[in-house]
Amino acid sequence: MPEPRQISGPLRNLSGAPYANHSVLIELVSGFYTPDAQYIRSVLDVRTDASGNLTALLVPNVGDAASSYRLTVGGETWTFTVPEGNLSLSWSELRALGVTTDSPQYPTLAAYVDSQIAAAGGVGGTGGTGINILGSVAGPASLPVTGAAGDAYLISPNLWV
Repeated sequence: MPEPRQISGPLRNLSGAPYANHSVLIELVSGFYTPDAQYIRSVLDVRTDASGNLTALLVPNVGDAASSYRLTVGGETWTFTVPEGNLSLSWSELRALGVTTDSPQYPTLAAYVDSQIAAAGGVGGTGGTGINILGSVAGPASLPVTGAAGDAYLISPNLWV
């Protein structure tokens, strides 16, 4: 059974003000299962603190089983998936990861990652072109539209390939 990942940090509105002492709904919008457990649709009803901070323990993706969540606060809604892993993430880091299971890019991104692993001869393989870190940019919108296989840019703190 996957260990929940801790997601924490401030939640802010579009003007940058914190959602202080706000009610937040975090909904697992589509249940999924692993060989060890069933994860049924459920809702967490929690509150931010006086600074707008919120901490939640959420079940991450497990292999091909995707966790699909919807967070609603102050009339704004955001859908996301929690990546596989066990390290804590901030809400900002989670949002920067960008691709959700309902995104049209999700199947393409998953296929791309699979193709890159296969081109490298599988996990730990020796084929492929490797990764070429070309620099850093401010955000995903600043990434070039085209590039070569293995081109990568840093968008603090993540590497985008």
